[in-house]
Amino acid sequence: MYERAKLFCSIFLFDEQLQAFQILIRKLILILESIEKLPLFLYDAPFNYGLQIFSKRFRFQIQYKNEQQLFTDRTGKSLKIEPLTTVGQLKTFLASMVSKQWYDHPHSHLEFVKQLKSDNRQIFTYTNEFDQNGILYWIGTNGKTVSDYTNPCSTGLISVSCSDNNYSSQQLSDLISHISSIDDQEDNEDINRNLSWIIIDLGLFIIPTHFTLRHPTGGFTNWTKNFLFQISKDTIHFLPCETSLVNDSNSPTATWIVKNLAENSTGFRYIRIHQKSSRHSVCISGFEVYGQVLSAVDIRS
Repeated sequence: MYERAKLFCSIFLFDEQLQAFQILIRKLILILESIEKLPLFLYDAPFNYGLQIFSKRFRFQIQYKNEQQLFTDRTGKSLKIEPLTTVGQLKTFLASMVSKQWYDHPHSHLEFVKQLKSDNRQIFTYTNEFDQNGILYWIGTNGKTVSDYTNPCSTGLISVSCSDNNYSSQQLSDLISHISSIDDQEDNEDINRNLSWIIIDLGLFIIPTHFTLRHPTGGFTNWTKNFLFQISKDTIHFLPCETSLVNDSNSPTATWIVKNLAENSTGFRYIRIHQKSSRHSVCISGFEVYGQVLSAVDIRS
């Protein structure tokens, strides 16, 4: 290799041979341009074809190189980033992703668990649909000690299963979302249309007084008519809930009051939602429950 480099320099780098060296460089550039496969976007071209690049997300994979392990190791995790995302936004998101969050602590150290142990039981009273008084909102804000709500299904504090085994963890989390996503309404309807039942493991023993659901596409007349709610301690024996609607069924959200549970009950951990008729599917994009919380169970262990 050294002899080849020496021969190259002796031929092309002499003063009288500079023109030959320039010709060689130009030829190499032409060859590279002829085999280039990357798309060329002409932003001043008609029909705005160049703007299509802004509709494609970039995919990145995280690798952790710090041997001191000051942050949570997310190596192998993939990120989809919008083309117009700024470096500052990416930095803020990554900081929250790799820094230890409140839900990363042991179950006994979580504030909502401490509140439950100190006060024995917590009471959550229904005011309106998807307010800040629900049990899932209480879990997702760590007993209302943090301002930003985090879906407790995405953190493993509660668990959701359904009749379709092909559901991803994100799709399961979307079933009990506290915040409505208008952009995903059409997609949610396609995702939910074949579900016959949903089971929610609250990681808590509760006595429910109200259930609230959200329809992913805004609802339709009598969409609430065929819902059935059942509760269980062990997912083996389910108790049907005697319920009645609180609000108008034409609304995109609906709340049912539970009538047949005694306050001296030892509580229930699981909630099953399904339809009275096999012709209908369970189509929801939000869930909340109200009532009394008696005790907590660590379902992550």
